[in-house]
Amino acid sequence: YNTRSDVNGVVHTHSPYVNIFAVLGKPIPATLTSCGLVGGCIPLGGYFPPLGDDSIGKEMLRVIGNSLAVVMQSHGLFSIGASALQATRVAVEAEEIAKITHHAMLHGLPILLTNEQVDEMMNNYSTNYGQTRTK
Repeated sequence: YNTRSDVNGVVHTHSPYVNIFAVLGKPIPATLTSCGLVGGCIPLGGYFPPLGDDSIGKEMLRVIGNSLAVVMQSHGLFSIGASALQATRVAVEAEEIAKITHHAMLHGLPILLTNEQVDEMMNNYSTNYGQTRTK
């Protein structure tokens, strides 16, 4: 909160499919158009035990980039948003993306979205898709 003025909500979960990636020490790749809702690939942060200090937060800031979430190795997911509601939506979407990607990986290597495709979907979700049209 002290570092990013755009963040007014943070959610932390230990959801099962995200934690598959956490225990494997892998980021969640951008495999679905809905990755535009979470900022593309969800990066992996290093291992930091929950000691009550700011080390996890510093690691999140180091790796998050344009994403709205971070998978912390052997720990779980931290998601951010302009509000607690948005951070919650990001966490829910991250779990769904992790679930589908995990199942796809059981059958081979999933096709990854390009950076351009992710950018297109991020723009689409924020300006067009699902937005109320006014006359």
